[in-house]
Amino acid sequence: MLAQLSEVTRAAPKQHSGEQLPLFVRNLADGLAWALSDSTTGQKTVNTSSAVSGDGKSLSMQSVNLAYQEDGRKFVWQTEGGNASTSATASLKYTAPQPLSALADSKFMQMSIRLDQTPSADVSIALMCQQSSCLRSESLLPLLSGLSRGQWHTIALPLYCEGARAPQVAEDAMRLSTTQPFSLALADIALVTAVTEATQVLDCAQ
Repeated sequence: MLAQLSEVTRAAPKQHSGEQLPLFVRNLADGLAWALSDSTTGQKTVNTSSAVSGDGKSLSMQSVNLAYQEDGRKFVWQTEGGNASTSATASLKYTAPQPLSALADSKFMQMSIRLDQTPSADVSIALMCQQSSCLRSESLLPLLSGLSRGQWHTIALPLYCEGARAPQVAEDAMRLSTTQPFSLALADIALVTAVTEATQVLDCAQ
């Protein structure tokens, strides 16, 4: 069996261009890591391209290819029960808390997404979180319902919504959670100042 390569040994990510701040574009940006958690164990930070949550079954991650070798990650939830006590979460986390000023002029979080298994329960996405406080927290179902399975799509979420209470710092850039079997792949995750017309946007309070 081939040894798993550390995330830090992969191709260099695209640099901040002023309009895009890469988080996971071909590779993890400096200061970021993937983390998996389930209902019985704490958040498990991983530095390899494949991993499984602490209980060994609820959530797994493996590398997939979009435009480059291993430039995407596929997440598979095998959770059962359908309630909050069985939830598992995939997180893109900062290795050290970041002030929200680090977002600079970014207005959206944009990513490529491939729906591999239709969700049978709600799928929540949360952005820029400190413990239970997040800059944005929404159901991803309205957006997922319009995606074709097995195809890559570009989606985006506005970072700032009216009435949102911003945390003091961000510990996790993004969290994805669900309580039932589900699978998707992600790539090209970045903070951007604007999106194209082809991008599917999950607007505030949608």
